[in-house]
Amino acid sequence: MRKIGKALPALLLVLLLCCLTPKTARAADTEETFPTTTVMVYLCGSDLESRFGSASRDLTEMMASGFDPAYTNVVVMLGGSKSWKLGFDARRTSIAEVHGQGLRTVWRSEELLNMAEAKTLQTFLGYAYEHYPADRYGLILWNHGGGPNEGLCSDENFGGQSLTLSGLREALGNSMASQRDGKLGWIGFDACLMANVETAYMLRDYASYMVASQAQEPSTGWNYAFLKGLERDEDAAATARRIIDAYMEGNGEDSFTLTLSCVDLGRVWEVRNAMDRFFSGLYPVLSDETYSELSRWRHQTRGFGRAEYNEAADYDLVDLLGLTEAYEREGVPGEALKEAIAHAVVYSRSNTEGVNGLSVYHPCYNRRVYTSEWSERYGNAFGPMSRHYLSFIRRFGRILTGEQLGHWSGLETQRRTEPTGEVSFSVTLTDEQAANFEHATLMIVKQLYTINQGLLNDCYEVWETPYLELDENNTLTAVYPKKAVYVVDETGKQLAGPVDYRITREGKLQICVLYYDEDGILDEDLLNTMLYCNFPEDSNVLTVESICAYDEAAGGYSARMSIDEEYIRQQDYAYAVFYTMEHVLPAKGDELPGY
Repeated sequence: MRKIGKALPALLLVLLLCCLTPKTARAADTEETFPTTTVMVYLCGSDLESRFGSASRDLTEMMASGFDPAYTNVVVMLGGSKSWKLGFDARRTSIAEVHGQGLRTVWRSEELLNMAEAKTLQTFLGYAYEHYPADRYGLILWNHGGGPNEGLCSDENFGGQSLTLSGLREALGNSMASQRDGKLGWIGFDACLMANVETAYMLRDYASYMVASQAQEPSTGWNYAFLKGLERDEDAAATARRIIDAYMEGNGEDSFTLTLSCVDLGRVWEVRNAMDRFFSGLYPVLSDETYSELSRWRHQTRGFGRAEYNEAADYDLVDLLGLTEAYEREGVPGEALKEAIAHAVVYSRSNTEGVNGLSVYHPCYNRRVYTSEWSERYGNAFGPMSRHYLSFIRRFGRILTGEQLGHWSGLETQRRTEPTGEVSFSVTLTDEQAANFEHATLMIVKQLYTINQGLLNDCYEVWETPYLELDENNTLTAVYPKKAVYVVDETGKQLAGPVDYRITREGKLQICVLYYDEDGILDEDLLNTMLYCNFPEDSNVLTVESICAYDEAAGGYSARMSIDEEYIRQQDYAYAVFYTMEHVLPAKGDELPGY
């Protein structure tokens, strides 16, 4: 498993920055001949490269993969980052040829190009098709991914602009990928959150297969060992299968959700038609009276792209098969849609249940951005994909962002100490409240106090549960483990605490940390991190499973920005501050609400 902070092998740092004539692969003089393949990598480095060198490590992996240059071309466009660990000039956009001894620069732009613009990708595709003709073609887009509404390839040299899916389609449509003899065998996303039906729909005319992740990818990304042996793959589907297997094996120790799937783009139209029929039947079922139940089904379905501690950064992606199974409880037959998804997803692997290879955008958590941007953007871009699905989520969104359906006053929380010492809290809803219930969490907060103003309605969050479900008695119950977290040194001396934490749906502890140098200056490159920890059963010492840095592009903590403890030690921080999120609770008169 690749880790941030490891040194790049010196042998692989050979870099020729002069413009040379590109080499076209030719079959070796052997008895057995194989088809040639050109793999085009659109490498938008962004902060993943400038902060962590992730793009350079993947380039090193490509060089070390051992692919046969007689049959395989690997050509890369590099840009989108303020600096490059391998020494590329960040003031220019380059195209380089990858080979076992290093990288050979074959083209440079006169000025820096914006990797978020369709014409930049179009330039790269045009160059690669002209200078590296082959029997087969594959394209990899490398960077951050934000699902159908936010696109991918965030260029930090141009204010973090991203390439939209419409822009991606435009670039492909104006390239050889739109021609029969240049159609991509596969298009892959070494980026987060791109295995969705909207992306597949956009790409259906330009590639045979799509390889992408429903979830956030870890910082290690794809395992480029798959490049070796491309010439022996029977077809693009076989290549996709090897990409997925290499990815899962290369990230086997990762504690985050891992998933990668291969979608047959020739079957996307079948999914589209089945979605239209299913949601045309579900549309009349959705009303103010049924919304709460449908919303509960939505909340309970496996989702992706939830940025912890920042609800406004949630991408609201949900597993399409899981959503279909949840919504067909309303009496609308979903067998045709489930069958279409099974036909389209030809191969998928994950380390987590409820992940079936294809997601869809469905408004749920991120109400603010849905109202301000996504509702209109999604309709304009993906309305033609499924008119009835668009109608359904627009009606759902109107209720979601409209007036409250019930009144929540008069509730009192009951507290009980369990024999184990844990404390349980419960609240019982009225029949009307239960009929309009959507979801709830238990949040324990500490109210702020000042000498001049006394108690304030501003609070610090101390602990929060995952989402709670309503039982048959209309009661919500949550158990507080009554465990405190302290920071101690090697001798056991207490340095800080109790440290605030929250519990995820998977039972992980999340602890946020800020890092300062010896002069008390907040680190600008690694502003803060989130620790994902476990309470071991046989010890009182937390185990840190993973660490995520704050991702400016995603607006939250992301697995794509995961780092290890060795990386933090190398930064030589003087001290760290554990902190909590501040909330302003809605006040009723001078009192905090009871619920």
